[in-house]
Amino acid sequence: MPTTAIHVPISLNRQFATQTCLLVRSLAERARLPGDWRVVLTVSRDTELALDTPLMDWTRDYPVELRWVDAHWWQRFHWAGTGLQMQLYEHDSDVVLFMDADTVVTGPLDELVRSVTADPVWAAWPAWQPPAKLDLDAVLQACGLPDAERTLTYSGFGLAFTAPRHCPPYFNLGFVAVEGALARVMSHTIGADFDEVATRFPNWYSSQVAVCVNILRHGYPYRALDMRYNASNGPWDPSAPPPFESADSAAAVAALNAMINDVRVLHYCVRTANFYRARDMDGFDRVRAFCEREGLDSGSVRLQRALRPLLTP
Repeated sequence: MPTTAIHVPISLNRQFATQTCLLVRSLAERARLPGDWRVVLTVSRDTELALDTPLMDWTRDYPVELRWVDAHWWQRFHWAGTGLQMQLYEHDSDVVLFMDADTVVTGPLDELVRSVTADPVWAAWPAWQPPAKLDLDAVLQACGLPDAERTLTYSGFGLAFTAPRHCPPYFNLGFVAVEGALARVMSHTIGADFDEVATRFPNWYSSQVAVCVNILRHGYPYRALDMRYNASNGPWDPSAPPPFESADSAAAVAALNAMINDVRVLHYCVRTANFYRARDMDGFDRVRAFCEREGLDSGSVRLQRALRPLLTP
């Protein structure tokens, strides 16, 4: 049975303690991972708390390990360095999952884990759109990749815009599945590519761009996951007409509607009129208060349904 290591970057505070506790509970109760699994929490150096803080006492009930981010990467890149640190480990599991702390498992992941074991790739959901305030084509050209392949489709194509359509392996990093041997190989090259991108082209999305450069520069295999593995908490009305009068837009809406009721990982990264992560996830009391509210938008209702059963372990 394939083993799985789940890596999550966190800060040591009440909000992250709450989020990661709910994430780990969801993994234990819903993921149906086929073999042994463990969670590695890589901790940012933006706290005076120790790793054995009472905030993390819940980890004793699960296969969870806490590690500090290396001081070098923290000093260079702060929070982005914490995310990078996860990729630099000498991975020893059959499958590696990289997950953001603001995710919760809502369905089984066993099928995905087995597929990544059989077909060694970097598997993730394509980014919603090109990186804001950064010319991705110019970055790739400056990195010696002017003819980079563009075989994927931006996830927002047909839903939020009509151009551009195609993209290189530029992924949202909120949920990633990688075969273990490939993760080990990539761990030896991603540091240099991240350093180059983040230094020459500093941007909120430098981490995603660095992975894109790393994959293209070294020819690592990849594939796109569908929205089920990185669905947002944004509101969505399945009965609404396509936003654009085109066959592509109609197809995008149909694909989203086909998956919205089979979400496996919910990524609650969107601030809405009804949900604000920094407010509503800062302690179990606030999560309960959010889950008890009525008359919320469809995305918030999906999030309530995902979180409510996890509040009582």
